[in-house]
Amino acid sequence: MDQRSIKSAIKNYWRVNGVRDVRYIKVRLSNEGDNTSISIGIYLEKPISFNIFKGFMEQLSNIIGINEWSIYAPHGREIKLIAEQKGKVKSKPQS
Repeated sequence: MDQRSIKSAIKNYWRVNGVRDVRYIKVRLSNEGDNTSISIGIYLEKPISFNIFKGFMEQLSNIIGINEWSIYAPHGREIKLIAEQKGKVKSKPQS
């Protein structure tokens, strides 16, 4: 999975669930040795329902295949999600 497809899946989830107060989404993948680090920053302009966020995390885990995420808020309105995967993330071939 590449950065573009992850970002597209995130935007689609927010749109389908009626969350319109997202200013930006940043996705970063970095390969370090045999591991891949995934960092996702989501800047919210208004609070969202925890149930929507929980559903988002479940969908994200299913898409990427990682179940263990760290979360923190480096800024007042940004949520940062970080995960590490053993082995490098490979892009899906374009169909």
